[in-house]
Amino acid sequence: MEPMEVITQQTCSESVKIIKGKVGDRPAWHVILVPYERQASFEQRTRESWIQVDEVGRNIRYRDQGGAMRQASGYGTEPPEQLMKWINENYGKS
Repeated sequence: MEPMEVITQQTCSESVKIIKGKVGDRPAWHVILVPYERQASFEQRTRESWIQVDEVGRNIRYRDQGGAMRQASGYGTEPPEQLMKWINENYGKS
């Protein structure tokens, strides 16, 4: 379902980042907010084989059209275009 309402509020010191990797054998992605002071740590950790999101930033959460709370993450090689358009409109470009 389409995102409708922002749950995770962005601070002025955070930027949107996309993490791409695998969960088991499946390609996966996460769209997160990374504070400025953790940018270097984020860049280093994305080159490693394992990353813990809460150590470098925060997951973006939103409410969909049906009212369910969702996290901006999923399976596949890229986030859906519709989701990224919504994130760019509400959080700024990744």
